[in-house]
Amino acid sequence: MISQEKGQTPFGETGSFGRTTLSLRRSPNRPRAARMKGVAHFRKRLRAGAFSSGSQKVHDLNGLSEGDMFALLQRLAQAEGAKQVERILQDNPGRVRALRVLTGGNPRTLMLLYRVLSQGPDGDVQRDIEQLLDLYTPLYKARFEEMAPQAQQVMDAMAINWDPVTAGDLAGKLAPLSVNQVSAQLKRLEDFGVVEKTPWFGEKKAGFQIAERFFNIWYLMRASRRVRRRLIWLVKFLEAWFEREELSERAHAMSGQWAPAGALLEVLATGETDEPDMWTIRAAVSAGLVDGLIDLFERTGASDRWRPIYQALRAIQAGSAQYLRRVAPEVRAVAREIVQEIAPSMAN
Repeated sequence: MISQEKGQTPFGETGSFGRTTLSLRRSPNRPRAARMKGVAHFRKRLRAGAFSSGSQKVHDLNGLSEGDMFALLQRLAQAEGAKQVERILQDNPGRVRALRVLTGGNPRTLMLLYRVLSQGPDGDVQRDIEQLLDLYTPLYKARFEEMAPQAQQVMDAMAINWDPVTAGDLAGKLAPLSVNQVSAQLKRLEDFGVVEKTPWFGEKKAGFQIAERFFNIWYLMRASRRVRRRLIWLVKFLEAWFEREELSERAHAMSGQWAPAGALLEVLATGETDEPDMWTIRAAVSAGLVDGLIDLFERTGASDRWRPIYQALRAIQAGSAQYLRRVAPEVRAVAREIVQEIAPSMAN
């Protein structure tokens, strides 16, 4: 069985991960008499049921929407006279939109992002993310090191997997741990807000993912070179995706210029850009070449380089955008847009 002392969190005695917790550690600057009075008052309230279930409300601080994020950064820039941030918001909104996807719109992270953007308009999404991760490294490193050893194993496997994962699949990565052992650990991590349960597609199962998505990004960036490269490719793709021209404008310019369907796979096989030709891909999907595209992506490594497109194609192959429940939220956000763009007739 998983060994963890009764009454401890996955982080030791008072650790936390994304939630505010009550620390009972002694304050060295507080007189003993005052401390004892405080403890007595706490016990009195505890006996009176002040902390019983239902007596407190839990408020989840969800990620900000795109509109709310821009409004927050705009207000901060105006309040502090940060013209460089206002210029980024006006002239390079794609950079900010990509950063929102990668940070999950977390309000705390966005406050640090404002600090990064206020250093000047020069830069790109990769540099912004690297600066943010550097700011978070002491916090995330300390949190991870506070975890019990087997909790660290579970978190490591989930972070490297990146996409949501079932308890059974996770147990396969953590042998010799059994599914029951992994499920118990997941339940404990879920209770403390470290892990969250997500809907699954195709089977009556639940998926699990790391709750604080930016921690997952941080972990990937500090993993092996191969794993880190997958994340960097996504960063570059998101930046290119959000900076591209509107579909309606390109539709007019590209009208009548598509390559013949039979030559589309050959055209895609030679592509090396961060931003693939979406019109070519849409034409290939319309021509019924989805299976060929997926095979091509997997053979050429484009499944990692253009991961949101690859996952969108897998959803089209599965016949439902709900397939994207199996995909990491950072990829899913754009993959849904791609499905709507290249297969608009497909039902959600």
